Amino acid sequence: MGFHDWLRKAWLPKRIYGVRFWPHELSYVPKKLLENRPYITPLAEHKGLEVWFSPERDYERAMSGDQSFGLNRVLISADNNYAALVLDTYDLSPDELESIQSALKLEEATWI
Repeated sequence: MGFHDWLRKAWLPKRIYGVRFWPHELSYVPKKLLENRPYITPLAEHKGLEVWFSPERDYERAMSGDQSFGLNRVLISADNNYAALVLDTYDLSPDELESIQSALKLEEATWI
């Protein structure tokens, strides 16, 4: 389905600030689902996207090149109005995983 890179900085404790997703096919993520979502940054003529877990939009490229081809799925609702990006987290440290969980708990469930 594609690959993803966790977006990091070299600070301790380790934190994840977002994820960059490159689908193999553009049709996997309908463009209309990316519009007007301040936490999504389209990349390279909409061939990829970054999803941010906080207002922080800075990361270190050298720390963010996982190219994980593990579990990558995009789930689309029957009415095509909602999508969920499902990614594996097996390669994240406990601190990195906790940083995602903490960031998402701070937001309301309707943010996506």
